[in-house]
Parts: sequence; structure tokens; C-alpha cells
Amino acid sequence: MDGTVFLPRPAPVALPAHPQTCGLPVPALVAASGERASVRFLEYAATVGRGFCMHRRTLLHAIGGLATLPTLGACVRVAPLENVQDAAFVGEASLPRRTEQIKRAGASLGWVMEQQQPGLMRGTLNLRTHQAVVDVPYDARRFSIRYVSSTDLDYSGGAAQHGNPMIHRNYNSWIENLEHKISAESAI
Repeated sequence: MDGTVFLPRPAPVALPAHPQTCGLPVPALVAASGERASVRFLEYAATVGRGFCMHRRTLLHAIGGLATLPTLGACVRVAPLENVQDAAFVGEASLPRRTEQIKRAGASLGWVMEQQQPGLMRGTLNLRTHQAVVDVPYDARRFSIRYVSSTDLDYSGGAAQHGNPMIHRNYNSWIENLEHKISAESAI
């Protein structure tokens, strides 16, 4: 004997004539959103794998469905681009004081803030491979935050939804955080 151990073959599992799970064809399960779809497909594949070979057509449908998951995920990552328009500062201060408040607020969040001219600041945020560039026009009472450019943030200026260009959803969070920080800084 050469030391080979033979294990008994698992008992076959009865499958319906047409492979379906919970009444849904395999591609429909795979096309469902999130990780649950992958888990369901893997559970289904494991069931089929016990003593049976998956039909070639079913396997091709399943693989095709898995290929659509990254596409669906990309759609969820983008949102309409939101600019801040005429947000009010807290309290009263001079234009040079507002300049310092905006610089401090941006720097505390990782933005590099550079004055372009009196009443106009340019902010750049670099996170890993992503970059966002905004203009912050302001006077002594109000400020705005406007998109200038971005890198690796899925910006689609031409493909607008409801009139708004689309961008990675994290961008809007960064802008909201900057707006809140500028307002908070102006209260000090």
C-alpha cells in the first residue's frame, strides 16, 4: 500500500430539474446587491458541488452575473456634486481675519489653503490617490465652496443627473466637513 487514503464520496444532493434557489434563477441571485449575493451564490455552488457538476450554461450565467457586481458597486459610489453657496460666518470680523479663519479650518482637516487674491482662497485635499481642489470665495459675512477639479474621484461633468455633475460620494462629505469647520472657526 502506498499510503493513499480513499474517502467515501458524499451522498448526492437532490436538486430541482432546473437549478433554482428560493425560486430565483442563479443569475438573479448573483445580480442582487452587496455581499449577500456572493454568499448566496457560493452556498448554491457548494450545494451543486456535492457530488454533481454544475451545468456549463448555469456556470456561465453565474460568472456573467458576478462580473456585473463591480459595475453596480461603482454606481453606488457616486452622488450629485454639491457646492456650498453663500454660507454665513458666525459673528463679525474683518476680511483679513476671515482669511486666517478659513486657513486654520482647512489646515485642521488636511486641506492646503492658498490665497489667490483678497476674498478668494484655493483649497487642495490629497488623500491616498484622491485629490480635490476647490475655490472658497468669501467676504466678511459669507463664504462659498465651489468645485474646481479632482483626481481619482469619478467626476463626470458631462454625465449629469438632474442637472448636477456626479462625483465620488466622499467628496460631498469632505466639503460638508470643511463648511462646518469654517463656520466653527469663525465663531472663535
